[in-house]
Amino acid sequence: LHLCDRRQRQMCIRDRIEGSAVILFFAIRHSNQVRTKEDKTLFLIFINAVNMGIALIWEFYEYILLVFFNNDAINHYTQGVHDSITDMLCATVAGLLLTVLIVRYLRNGKANFFINVYEKFYTRNIEHKQ
Repeated sequence: LHLCDRRQRQMCIRDRIEGSAVILFFAIRHSNQVRTKEDKTLFLIFINAVNMGIALIWEFYEYILLVFFNNDAINHYTQGVHDSITDMLCATVAGLLLTVLIVRYLRNGKANFFINVYEKFYTRNIEHKQ
């Protein structure tokens, strides 16, 4: 795949997984409310840790493709570690942007697209089953 197409596919997969981290946090807590300062801190750390963990697993996946199948998904021969670092940097920036949107929501209650998706999913799929 062309580098740009591949990067877009990776970001789309990671964005979905990061959104899943928010929903997973809600499911573990059996609530979609983040009320205390401790809850807020744990929530923000959790979603960013899951985001970075997924990015790391993705890099392992690309490395396994190189080692076992001789498929240079990480562009090892042409770019060295540049591709891996760029992928991790993109995941970090995306996680921080989502964190900013969540913090803004927690401070003033103004929902955005991402918050609406998480809350609707929680209400329809998790809260409904309890």
